[in-house]
Amino acid sequence: SRCFVSWIDSIAKITPGEVVSIDGKTLCGSVDKANGRSALHVVSAFATANGLCLGQVAVGSKSNEITAIPELPELLAIRGCIVTIDAMGCRKSIAKAILDKGADYVLMVKGNQRGLKDQAEKLFSIAPLKTQFRSNDLGHGRIESRKCEVIDQLRFLDDKKEWAGLKTVIRITSERTDKQTGICNTETRFYISSLGPDAELINNAVRSHWAVENNLHWSLDVVFKEDASLKKKDHSALNYNIIAKMALTLIDQEKSTKKSKPSKRLLAALEDEYRAKILKI
Repeated sequence: SRCFVSWIDSIAKITPGEVVSIDGKTLCGSVDKANGRSALHVVSAFATANGLCLGQVAVGSKSNEITAIPELPELLAIRGCIVTIDAMGCRKSIAKAILDKGADYVLMVKGNQRGLKDQAEKLFSIAPLKTQFRSNDLGHGRIESRKCEVIDQLRFLDDKKEWAGLKTVIRITSERTDKQTGICNTETRFYISSLGPDAELINNAVRSHWAVENNLHWSLDVVFKEDASLKKKDHSALNYNIIAKMALTLIDQEKSTKKSKPSKRLLAALEDEYRAKILKI
């Protein structure tokens, strides 16, 4: 794991303002019932603009993700970046760990922080909006309209001083319409952030967060069949996960062809010249 982070640092060019998404994934096939070991859970940090996994921390189960997340920023060079985490990472210790590394945070607030979520909802009924931003997207057979609203007057928010660097509370309302059926669904989510009241910037950061699912976790499953892997002896599951991420990084960086990732992997297996190009040797 340390070698992987060191290697990524040597090839990555992380730009200020880049969104770094932190999220966990369970290696389903790694469960070892014979030895009483649960499936391995890996928490990864993904640079969304570069398409790079910057580092990872492995834990014994998903329930330990809370303890793993604060360790991850310590391993990474993320100064000037925006770190996004889902509700599992909405913790005061995690917010401080991110700020201590010179980065900003955008943390989702859900039921696991019931008091904070109730206060955020109430805040939008009593405090004035500082700024808002609307966006519309077409794709995947649906139309999505998003409204991002930001409040920076937080005097009615209890314990705000205990959240390091807290500057804004955000409400994002998403309305998705299926173009084929016409069915419309509306969802409202709340976030807290150390960023100032820039609704467009925050909206884009929240949208970018899902790249860790679509471009990292999904690719590991589809390109490297990770969920179907039955590796479980000793550290084999984690070691293969690291090697797969290294291979995925090299495949992503090879831009001479527009082939899909599975096609690039197959071509590299069949052609020495193309494999050497991917490996840069």
